[in-house]
Amino acid sequence: KSHLLNEDQRVVYESVIEAVRDPDNNDRCFFLDGPGGTGKSFVLEQILARVRLDGLIAVPVASSGIAALLLTSNLADLYRETSLIVWDEAAMAHRFALEAVDRSLRDITGVDRPFGGIVMLLSGDFGQIIPVVPRGSDGDVMNACLKRSNLWRELKTLRLTINMRVRTCSSASDAADIEAFSTFLLKIGEGKHDPVSRLGSSYF
Repeated sequence: KSHLLNEDQRVVYESVIEAVRDPDNNDRCFFLDGPGGTGKSFVLEQILARVRLDGLIAVPVASSGIAALLLTSNLADLYRETSLIVWDEAAMAHRFALEAVDRSLRDITGVDRPFGGIVMLLSGDFGQIIPVVPRGSDGDVMNACLKRSNLWRELKTLRLTINMRVRTCSSASDAADIEAFSTFLLKIGEGKHDPVSRLGSSYF
């Protein structure tokens, strides 16, 4: 289904596949950024499928499964042979989790490169959910974000901007409604939405 990818998705797909196929490629760590509706999950599925069709090992993980990656010793042999790890919803993970994965993969592979030289594709939307720090201040939360990790500079950011839900709508009115709602959510995520001005004084 890779022929169904749009322009943005094609760039992501080709960048990651090229890195997997070429061990000498300098870009081996990626962060896929994009708001809801841009097809992040779809392009991740296509990348995983292509790598596996090439006869290589591609491992998908989520933040909730990172502990298994770190603590299950009998998976070490698997990760030594892994060409690609896809970590979805990574934006909500604490940066310490990213750093722990990096150290573990370096130990497992014996390769002193970010994530042991394995191609790493993280995905998420910082406008939705960032790490939860119990009883933490705003500063604590920001310090927990992936962007505060020294590893962030190793990640090449790839962006999806085309709203596929709008493109696939059957009617112009539905497309307009979805576009308006998507814009509304983006403003909330970017801190640009003022609920007070919309609600009015009668609500208080």
